[in-house]
Amino acid sequence: MSWFLKKRIHEIELFKKYPIEVQNETLSNLLKSAQKTEFGNKYDFKSINN
Repeated sequence: MSWFLKKRIHEIELFKKYPIEVQNETLSNLLKSAQKTEFGNKYDFKSINN
């Protein structure tokens, strides 16, 4: 359990220190996952960069 808490605290510190970068990375990961869906194909998620 302590390993999980240490990892989570580290993630929170990154969120606080680099909020824009973390949000951009999260968006990028979500778009990458969604581009393979029917909705993602229909709205061309592959072409979304920012």
